[in-house]
Amino acid sequence: MGELRLIDFVANIGFFVPIGLIAALLLGRMRWLAILLGAALSGALELGQALFLPERYASWSDVLASAIGAALGPLIAGAIAAVRRRTRGAARHRQAASVMTCTRRQPAGVSSPRVGGVSSRQAEPRRPTPPAAPR
Repeated sequence: MGELRLIDFVANIGFFVPIGLIAALLLGRMRWLAILLGAALSGALELGQALFLPERYASWSDVLASAIGAALGPLIAGAIAAVRRRTRGAARHRQAASVMTCTRRQPAGVSSPRVGGVSSRQAEPRRPTPPAAPR
């Protein structure tokens, strides 16, 4: 019977992780409320089992497992948000660096970086040289 309780405990955690994750994404900065909402929902489900389903039994360990699962949801949402911020920041940095590299003028005699297989000097339109002054 102990193995069955462990499976039930882990299943309750797994069931409430998506609930906590979705609640955290919907709540934004107040994602910590997802833990309270998950625990309250779990408590209501267990109370319903105790009152309306006599063949089932309510358990505080189920409430605890569900609260743990609901707490993992906001943690996962926070990790996803941190990764997205980091990758967006890196992408902006790369984009800004490439814009700076492509648009700045190089001093005479310094080779410029290649853009699309063509150096920036080749990509610039050639200006006509003024005619030489008569002697």
